[in-house]
Amino acid sequence: MGQLMYESFLFKVFLPIWSWVAITVTLAVLVVVGSIIYLGGGDPFDPLRLLSIPASTIPTTFIATYWILSKGERQRKVLIEKQISSFKTFLDCQSTAILIQREDFSWYYVSDAYQAQTGLSSIDDLKDPLHGCWENRDAETVHKDREVLRDLPTGVVSELAEPLVFRKAMGDRLYFKVTSKWIENPNGEGRLLLNNLENITELVAQQQRIQDQANILENQKEELAEALEKQVELSLAVQESNQALIDSLLINERTGLPNYRGIKHLYDVESTTAQIALPGQPDARGSLFLFALPKFSEIQQMLSLEVAAQFIVGVAELIKQCLRKESVLTQISADQFCIFTHADKSMAIQDGLLLLNRSVVEIAPYKLPVDSVLIEAPYNQDSTLDEALSRVFLAYQDALRLKRPFHRYEPGLTDRRKDSTQYAGELERALENGEFELFFQPKYSLQDGARSIIGAESLIRWNHPADGLLTPAQFIDIVENSNARRAVSEFVIRNSVKAFCELRDLGFKQQISLNLSSYDLTDLSLYSVIDRLINENAIGSRDLQLEVLESDTSHDVDTLQRAIAALKVYDVSIALDDFGTGRSSLSYISKLPIDTLKIDRSFIQDIDSSEQNQIIVESIVEIAGRFGWKVVAEGIEREEEAQVCTRFGVAVGQGYLLSRPLRFSDYVEKLEREKSSHSV
Repeated sequence: MGQLMYESFLFKVFLPIWSWVAITVTLAVLVVVGSIIYLGGGDPFDPLRLLSIPASTIPTTFIATYWILSKGERQRKVLIEKQISSFKTFLDCQSTAILIQREDFSWYYVSDAYQAQTGLSSIDDLKDPLHGCWENRDAETVHKDREVLRDLPTGVVSELAEPLVFRKAMGDRLYFKVTSKWIENPNGEGRLLLNNLENITELVAQQQRIQDQANILENQKEELAEALEKQVELSLAVQESNQALIDSLLINERTGLPNYRGIKHLYDVESTTAQIALPGQPDARGSLFLFALPKFSEIQQMLSLEVAAQFIVGVAELIKQCLRKESVLTQISADQFCIFTHADKSMAIQDGLLLLNRSVVEIAPYKLPVDSVLIEAPYNQDSTLDEALSRVFLAYQDALRLKRPFHRYEPGLTDRRKDSTQYAGELERALENGEFELFFQPKYSLQDGARSIIGAESLIRWNHPADGLLTPAQFIDIVENSNARRAVSEFVIRNSVKAFCELRDLGFKQQISLNLSSYDLTDLSLYSVIDRLINENAIGSRDLQLEVLESDTSHDVDTLQRAIAALKVYDVSIALDDFGTGRSSLSYISKLPIDTLKIDRSFIQDIDSSEQNQIIVESIVEIAGRFGWKVVAEGIEREEEAQVCTRFGVAVGQGYLLSRPLRFSDYVEKLEREKSSHSV
């Protein structure tokens, strides 16, 4: 290419110099001739003198000049042809297709690569469809491109905005990237348009493959997005369905309260709606209440399932009104509710729940009474949920057997259940072997200043050969549900009377009280035993006191009145035990011919710091005084409790502060010590 540029320079510069040299030589010859003539004395510009120049001189001069000029032109043409030939040879060696056009855009030259790739050797070939055609080159586009190219300065490169597409006769398409620039014509006649056509067919094909792949990916992306959207919708639907299923598994549909699974779920969340620690959680110290509706099945059977369901919803609303913010209410089964609360709030909640026994749920046209059983069991951080629930259910079974509307769980109840089968089979042996024994817990006067012993309550114990001394809490339920019940009750009555007689013989005038169960009240054979023992031992008026649990007043009042009236014939005293734990109203109890009220220990515990307990005890004392009943406070364990009871006018006290239950011999010894101290 450098050689071509050099030869082009020669064409433009040196060949014109040869022409000027020839002209200069001719003029020089003429000047010389004129000078000679001038020196000869003539006028150099005289035509006659010029004619005197030898005739052979002038032709010779012009011939020489013509020869010189002709030789220069021939050399110039040879050089141009050589340059063009070299230029074409250079273009043919290029791998890119090259098309050179004249200023009128007619074809000047096409390279071998152009012909090989397109099959076109001249512009006339485009007129033949068998040679192919340019697909994206219509007349308007070509005209616009040429207008731009005409104004393009020489040497400035221009590129078409889009590749040229050539469709070959066989249908294949070629794609060319076209750059154009004007160059000087080697022969010096104007400019030539050099078009460089770079074959980018493979690049376009690759781009098309990439674009196709991109389109596929885009389609897949859209399909994936659509599938993902459907998956999200499905996931949300499944989530809603799962949540509904979870709710149905964790929450009662009617009441909206957590069930057993719901309680378990409370352990898996960081916090609950109520600020309270549940059993087994750190710093847990509370009470678990079981509010059961034992007659719920009767509503279902006598009315309808729908009425029964509405009744449960009504009961749930009543329970909510009794609770504090620091409580968790759950529905453990269709007819049982569980309430978790702080230990210091349990008394207030207990009172509210007990009052529900007097409530009525109205479901038109019915007015259904709330007939419930309330159970309380303490729990702490060492208790598991299942352990706490097991305790209230065990206590609930006890309450049903004892016919008590309120009952507390007592330690050892679980072990008693495990041993019940064994103990039930050992009762007859225990009676035959004399394993039962009566202990006596003294009762003290709180109003005489000296706190003297005025009597005792007989309490049965079982000297079990393997398990040691058993309290009534460990076996009394087994006795009451066995065939040995009457024999054990008769043992208590006989030995209580025997103890009274021995004390009387020793000079101690002591009232002995003994407990009768609800079964004893309906057993007429025991009435005859009491009558015979009183008559045989000449027991005086009110020397023997029979204690009846308040929960036993749940029997038909007429029946209970007749039973107590029958006992009063024997001139015995009647006491209502554990007063305050049942559901009996004062108007109900006032119809019973009793002599004494024994306040349950739950109202005595912490009475010195519990304003509520103080109000209750003071009210009981006032009401009892109006009815002429004596009041006994059970479960006094601290001096402060005894002092408050004394201040409120409680006549008699009983509890571990004053004395534990004693064997008969120890009780006698205590009486003798007291007698000695008084005599001194």
